[in-house]
Order: sequence, then C-alpha cells, then structure tokens
Amino acid sequence: MGPNGEAGEAGGGESRERGGASPTVDWRSHLVIVTGRFGAGRTTAIGVLEDLGFDRVDGAPLRLIPAIAEELIEAQRGRIAIGVDARTAGFSPAGFAELLQELKSLRVARATILFLDGSDEALRRRYTETRRRHPLAPGGTIDEGMALCAQTTVPIKDLSDLVIDTSAMTPNELRRTIVERVAPSGAIGMTVEIVSFAYKHGLPPEADLVFDCRFLRNPHYDPALRAKDGRDPAVAAYVKEDPLFQPFFEQVMTHLRLLRPAYEESGKSYLTIAFGCTGGKHRSVALAEATADSLQDRRRSVRLRHREREREAMKRRAEEAAEDAALEPGGGGAGR
Repeated sequence: MGPNGEAGEAGGGESRERGGASPTVDWRSHLVIVTGRFGAGRTTAIGVLEDLGFDRVDGAPLRLIPAIAEELIEAQRGRIAIGVDARTAGFSPAGFAELLQELKSLRVARATILFLDGSDEALRRRYTETRRRHPLAPGGTIDEGMALCAQTTVPIKDLSDLVIDTSAMTPNELRRTIVERVAPSGAIGMTVEIVSFAYKHGLPPEADLVFDCRFLRNPHYDPALRAKDGRDPAVAAYVKEDPLFQPFFEQVMTHLRLLRPAYEESGKSYLTIAFGCTGGKHRSVALAEATADSLQDRRRSVRLRHREREREAMKRRAEEAAEDAALEPGGGGAGR
C-alpha cells in the first residue's frame, strides 16, 4: 500500500477491534472517523466507505467535526465518514480525546474510530518503492517523517474502536476487511474470526484469544502427512487421535461458550480467536477448522482464516508475477 493509501505487495492483513459496535446499531446514523499513520491506507479506507454510501468529509479541522457531523445528521444524510490525519488542524492526542467527548453528545447511534496502522518496515518500503516524500518531512528523510507522524498518531490508536494493520494487505484485502467490519451487514450479531498461525512468524496482533497447540503430536514427522495440512481428513484424524486433543478441545469450547455471549453483550461486534503451532500448517489448522465447525450458527457470522496458507499463496503469486515480468521485453529475461 503506497503513501496515498494503496496497498503493498504482501498478503494477509491483521486487525483488531477494541470497543465493538452494538448489534442494534442504527446504521442510518452512523459516524466513522478514519485516521492512522501515513502510508497505512487511510485514503483507501475512506474511499471504500464512500463507495458503501457514506457521506465523505476529508481534512476538516478537528474542532469543526462535531458541527459538520451534526449538520449532516440533521439533514438525514445517513452514514458519515470523516477522514483526519496528522496534517489536520488541531490533530493531537488531547484534541482527539476532546473530539470524542463532544461526539458523545451528538444524536448518533454509534461513533466508530477506525485506525489504519502498519509496521515501520512496511511503511518505509511503500515510500521507498513509490519514491514519494513523507508529508511531514518534505525536505527530510522518510524516517524523520515517520517519527514525527508516530508522535501524534500512535497514542490515538489506544482511543480507537477498530485498528487494522495493513502491513501485509493488498488493496482488495483492505477493502474486504472494511466492508465486513464496518458495512451495514456487520450489524447482525457478533462476527467471530478464527485464525490459525505459526508462532515462528509471530502472534496475530488482532487476536483477542490465543490457544497454543504445540503440545499436540506433530504430523510433520509423519512422511505420509508432512506435505498435507490440517484441512486434510488424514491430518485432522492424526491430530485428534492425540490423547490430549479431546480434553483440550472441550476446555476450549467451554471457554468460548462462556466468553462469547459475554463479549457480545458488552457490545463487541468482532471477536478473533487464534490457534498457533510451530509451522501453522497442521495442528493449528486442524484446531481452527474443528472450532469453526462447532461455533457455526444462524445468528452469528463465523469466518475462518489460515494465515500461513495465505502467505504462501501470496508468495507464489508474487513469484509468478516476477517470472512473467522477466519474460517481458526489457525485463531481463527471455524477452531481452
């Protein structure tokens, strides 16, 4: 994703929700404030909301936002998306906190703060690849601009309802994530996302609950199963034959049956449950699949993601694209 909000080349994004929208949100009067670090996709995000029918207001001074929002609501304009960033007049952690207090008095069913974030490495790469200057350091270095941006924007992340880490997202993945988490369809019950991952690649930053599967016996050491993953019936059966699997799985389900309704009653609209193992291929995938099957019901949406499978797929596509480019005239391959 470039500095103007376009996504980078890696796949599989991360996100987490803090406050959560009530299942009874009146989407006819919903306000979303979109902010975040430069290069993380704010422009893309607010454009997606505009496509979804939100009235778009971008760059207004913080002190004017309550009045603008109230005027649009009075005019029955419906859903509103307001974009702000570190260049916005009055933008600061203190100014943002004051804004949130003022918005509480408005006649809106829900005001959501959407924060777009990314790793320093990903944001630096995007500016380097596009050869664009950082907006906060037009005459300085990218790192200087990123440091200035972090001073004002990172503290605001703690005030946000929904944080999306776009470090490894394509534009389409960011659009899909926003549609699923902010669009009106998300108002029906709490959405549960179940993720499998590899510990060697780090914890999913969006995870609310994390379960470690590394104590279960590993199909990796069975030559007949090594190349398969946890979605394969033979691998799933192998994992479930571990004597510790059933008591562990029952404890997980008991835990989720207790916490899931409690989270939903508290107003949380998105819950992410993560299962991890060493490589993110066998045990965590099998547990994630089994959990998704057990949690499916009509009222709540259950999504299933296998993070390492997504990464491998994106890597293959990038390699194929590089091979195709090498064959083009001037690409250094057979076409030269």
